Amino acid sequence: MRSSFSLIGSWAGTLLAIRLDSALLGKILVFLLPLAMVVTLIPSRENSEVETPVDGVKFWLYLPLLAFCMGVYDGFFGPGTGSFLILGLHWILGMELVGASGTAKAFNLASNFSGAVSFVIHGMVNWPLGLTMAVCLMLGNWAGSSFAIKIGAKAVRRFLIVSLLLLLGTLIQQYFFK
Repeated sequence: MRSSFSLIGSWAGTLLAIRLDSALLGKILVFLLPLAMVVTLIPSRENSEVETPVDGVKFWLYLPLLAFCMGVYDGFFGPGTGSFLILGLHWILGMELVGASGTAKAFNLASNFSGAVSFVIHGMVNWPLGLTMAVCLMLGNWAGSSFAIKIGAKAVRRFLIVSLLLLLGTLIQQYFFK
């Protein structure tokens, strides 16, 4: 049910994206991504791969707030949302990386659904490209999730760093070297 906050946040972010220019956010992210990568390299405070339940203030306040903020980001801008969700679930809620990766998928699905509906309503969807990418993303997610479950947190951390590096390079090229 907490993913509903992601859905609502994405709807709000999509409305912002329709009305505002996202170039400033892209430039800000170029400077924040290296920090996220460095923090990701810091060893986890727990060595256990066993999931710790999220309860109390973390469940009732931090989780909805994280879901809503990441939903707004996903609806407004989008790149790196899954990675940021994993990092937030890991750092803020103390989830282990594989569990955070799996949980992030539910939140990302909700925000993507809401954003897609908003963009469809406003007539801003390239259907052939969007459907082709959706199929490829589903196949990639299936393969990546299977790999993460099999290999564990070490693989998730490595792929997280690679995806953040690729995102950083793309954003630098897009917003600073047009």
